[in-house]
Amino acid sequence: KVDGPIVCCIAWAAMGKSRVSYFYHLSPATEKQMQADVDKHNMGEFSDCPVFDGVFNFCQISAGGSLDAAYRLNQGLSDICINWAGGLHHAKKSEASGFCYVNDIVLGILELLKYHARVLYIDIDVHHGDGVEEAFYVTDRVMTASFHKYGDFFPGTGHVKDVGVKEGKYYAVNVALKSGIDDESYMSIFKPVIEKIMETFRPGAVVLQCGADSLTGDRLGSFNLTVKGHGECVQFVKSFGLPTLVVGGGGYTVRNVSRAWAYETAVVLDEQVSNDIPFNEYFEYYAPSFKLHLEPNPDLENCNRRNYLDDIKAKVFENLRMLRGAPSVQMQSVPPDYLVREEDEDANDPDARTDHDPTRRAHDAEYYADDTDHHGKDDEVEEVHGPANEKQYQTDVNKFNVGEFTDCPVFDGIFNFCQIYSGGSIDAANRLNHGLSDVCINWAGGLHHAKKSEASGFCYVNDIVLATLELLKYHARVLYIDIDIHHGDGVEEAFYVTDRVMTVSFHKYGDFFPGTGDIKDIGSKAGKYYSVNVPLKSGIDDESYLSIFKPVIERVMECFRPGAVILQCGADSLTGDRLGCFNLTVKGHGECVRFVKSFGLPTLVLGGGGYTIRNVSRAWAYETSVVLDEQVSNDIPFNEYFEYYAPSFKLHLDPNPDLENCNTRAYLEELKVKIFENLRMLNGAPSVQMQAIPPDYVVREEDEDKMDPEQRTDHEISKRAHDSEFYAHEKDQLGKQDNMSID
Repeated sequence: KVDGPIVCCIAWAAMGKSRVSYFYHLSPATEKQMQADVDKHNMGEFSDCPVFDGVFNFCQISAGGSLDAAYRLNQGLSDICINWAGGLHHAKKSEASGFCYVNDIVLGILELLKYHARVLYIDIDVHHGDGVEEAFYVTDRVMTASFHKYGDFFPGTGHVKDVGVKEGKYYAVNVALKSGIDDESYMSIFKPVIEKIMETFRPGAVVLQCGADSLTGDRLGSFNLTVKGHGECVQFVKSFGLPTLVVGGGGYTVRNVSRAWAYETAVVLDEQVSNDIPFNEYFEYYAPSFKLHLEPNPDLENCNRRNYLDDIKAKVFENLRMLRGAPSVQMQSVPPDYLVREEDEDANDPDARTDHDPTRRAHDAEYYADDTDHHGKDDEVEEVHGPANEKQYQTDVNKFNVGEFTDCPVFDGIFNFCQIYSGGSIDAANRLNHGLSDVCINWAGGLHHAKKSEASGFCYVNDIVLATLELLKYHARVLYIDIDIHHGDGVEEAFYVTDRVMTVSFHKYGDFFPGTGDIKDIGSKAGKYYSVNVPLKSGIDDESYLSIFKPVIERVMECFRPGAVILQCGADSLTGDRLGCFNLTVKGHGECVRFVKSFGLPTLVLGGGGYTIRNVSRAWAYETSVVLDEQVSNDIPFNEYFEYYAPSFKLHLDPNPDLENCNTRAYLEELKVKIFENLRMLNGAPSVQMQAIPPDYVVREEDEDKMDPEQRTDHEISKRAHDSEFYAHEKDQLGKQDNMSID
C-alpha cells in the first residue's frame, strides 16, 4: 500500500524509474482530497515544501543517488562516494520540511546498516539535522553528530541536552553554536568532538552532510566559515580512512555553494586546485574576486566565546563517557539491496516479469495514437517546444531572477497572486488619498525585496513602491517604516535619490539576507540622509527594540513631517521564527504598530515575511485589533486550525530565555547617536510645487456608475487592446483605432 507522496518518492527511488511508471497515472479523486493529502505531509503552496513540476524526478535523483552510493560503499566498489544532490536532512518519515522532501540520508544509512554494525552521521549544515536525528533517536547503531546554529533559528531543535532515548540514549550529539563562528573556533570544537566519537563509537562507515549555508555570506545563514575551513572538515573526516558518503545540503548563495563543493570534491580526490576560477559560461557570477576561496566577513561578530565552546565540549565528552562501549550486532543474513543494477537485469530473461514490475495502470483520460486524426510533425512541435524556445525562456526568467533555481520560483497562479496583493496595496493607498479610510491593512502585501526589474527573496512585485507612488500624488512626503527582520532593500533602492520619501528599516544586519542596510547607507543626491538604516544583531528583545524604535521614529516624524505613512510588519522578527533570529513577542511587535498609529496620519499597514505560520497569524490578528482599538482575549478561540497553536493555545508568545541578546545598550545608543546626527543634516521637510494631480491607478466602481454611459472617458480611451481582440460594433471599432494610434 502506498501511503502518501513521501512514500511514493521513496518507492520510486528504491525500485527504479522503469518499474513504477504506473505512479504517473494515479490521481486524487477530488481537489479537496489532494489538498488534504499535501497538507498532511507539509507539502503545498503555503508550506516551505511546495509541489513543483518535476518534484518526483527530483526526489528520485536525490534519494537514488545516495542509495546507489551506499551500495557502492557496501560492495567495496568505492572508498568515498559523493552525492551533492543529496543531504536533505530535514525530511521526516511522513513529513516534508525545510525544502526537503525525501530524506536520502536516512535511506543511505539504512542501506549501509546492512553491511556495517555502526554508522556515524556528521552534519555541518548551519541548520540542525533534525530529520536524521529523529529517524535514529532510539537506536545505538547510528550516532548523529550535528554542528549547527541553535536558538531562534530553523528548525529550532538540536539542544546539547538532546541526547537520544531508550537504546539510543547518548547516541545523539548536538553541538549548539551561535552566530558568527569562524574557522578557528569551529575547528576547535569540531576536531576534538569527532576524534572522541571515533574513539568511543568506532563506526564502520560515515555519512558526512556538507550543507554550504554555514559559509560566510550565505543569504539565510549566520556563520562565518570560509571554503577552506568548511573543506577542512571533509579532510579531517576523510583522514580516518572509513567508507564515507559525502552529501550536499543547504546553501542559499549559489556561487558560494559551487565554490565549496568544487573545493571539497578536490579534497576527496587529493587534488590541488587553483584559487583562480577558470573562465566559463557562469564566470560573471563570481565577481568581483573571481576566486575560489572566500574571505570571512570582518564585520560579523563571533558570538561563540572560548569558554562557551569549552563548556559545550565538556558536556559532549561527559555524555560520550556514559556509553558502554561500541554496540555489537548479531550475525545475520544480509538483506537484499535496494537497487537492481543494470548488469543484473541484463542477466535475467528479458521476457520474464520481475517481482517489482507491477501491472501498468492507465489513466481514464489516456488515449492512443490510433484515436486521433492528426499527429504533430517535428516542425510543429519544435515551433513551440524547440531548444531555441527553451533557451530563450530560461534566459528571460534568469534575467529577472525568476525560476527553478532562484528564491522566486514560477508557480501556477503567480500572476493572480501578484495582482491581488499589489492591487490591494494600490487600492488601500487610493482610499487613504480620498479620505475614505484613516488606516488600511493589506496583510497580503509588504513584499519589500522586489526591485524594478528583479524578483528577490520570495518577492515578485514590490507593492509597497506602487502604493508609495500612489500616495505621492496627494501627499508631499511619505514615510516608509519596516520592522521585518530583513532589510527593506527594494523600497530603499526605489527612493534612494529622492527627498519625498524617507525609508526607515529596523533589521538584522551582517551575514544575513539580503546583506544590505548598513547605517552608512543614507541615500544619495537629493535623497541623501533620507534613508535611515538601523542594523541590529541577533536576539533583540522587546525592551531593547522599543528603546531604539520609538526615539528614532519620533525624531523622523519631527524632522520629515510626512503626510502619510506605510508600515511593513514582517513577522519574521518574532521570537521562534524559522528563518529569523530576533526575540520579539507579539505584544512588542504590536507596540510598534500602536506607536506609529498614535501620530494620527493616514497609514497603510502591510504584511511581509514570516516563516512560522502560527506566529504570523498571532501577530497580524493582534495588530488588526490594535488598529481597531479592540481588546482581544489571550485565549485562542476554538477553530478548525486550533491544533496548530499547541501546546499553549494562547495568542501571545513568551520570549526565548536561551537566546542571547547581542545588542548591548552601548551599541544601541551608538546607533541612535549616528542616526540623529544624520537627521540633523536635513534642511527641513522638503516642499513640492503645486501641480495637477495625476489620475488614480484605480477607477472605483461607484465612480463608473455615476458616469454618462454614452460618453467615453479618458480611462476607457487609454485601455490598450491585444491585437487578437475583436469587437462587436462601431463604437468598439473606434476604440480599437484609438488604441492603435496611441501605440
